[in-house]
Amino acid sequence: MHFIEDWANVGAIVARECAKHGWLNVSALREPYRIEGKKTLAFELAEQFEWRLPDAIVFPTGGGQGVLALYKGFQELRELGWISDPDPKLVITQYAGCAPIEKAFREKKSHCEPWGKIDILAGGMKSPNPICGPAILDLLRRTRGSAESVTNEEALAAQAELCRSEGLFICPEVATTLVGYRKALAAGVLKDSERTVLVGTATGLKSLSHVRDPLAPGSA
Repeated sequence: MHFIEDWANVGAIVARECAKHGWLNVSALREPYRIEGKKTLAFELAEQFEWRLPDAIVFPTGGGQGVLALYKGFQELRELGWISDPDPKLVITQYAGCAPIEKAFREKKSHCEPWGKIDILAGGMKSPNPICGPAILDLLRRTRGSAESVTNEEALAAQAELCRSEGLFICPEVATTLVGYRKALAAGVLKDSERTVLVGTATGLKSLSHVRDPLAPGSA
């Protein structure tokens, strides 16, 4: 497996260097522009659903800023009077090797405990102590959603399946949503009659070293 530097350590390095050199720290939630940019996903979803919201959303989650931005966008559309639907049920997915939000949700806690050693595929979702954790946990419970953990192997198998069956070449992080969707269905959190959106946040081109041949034996 791949043992990689987590975002908490990287954030500490950035904060130290910003203080040393007088740089502007643009880490998560330290500036507004990332949230404001990410919330446009809410506008696109609402427009494509003809100004209705889906019943549920499955979102691959590391630090959680994308999730908060999405639901911020929904709230702003509601305040403008462009939509009237309640917030979609939220299901987040995390790698089993770094799942602080999933663990806190399963243990019915309101905050995340720092994760230990990270054992996930190189790429995103490597946030051992997500700053957005408490807000995500509140959103999960308010929308009657769930948090699902996905192993590295499950993610790679789902990546190959989506490539083979849908022609979508997405990264393993995004592929966790397919696994999480099925787990939420099996648990009764979601229903197959519900309109559910699986959010794709990145291309498979960023993870070519992990790609499993969708036509290779055993990839079905």
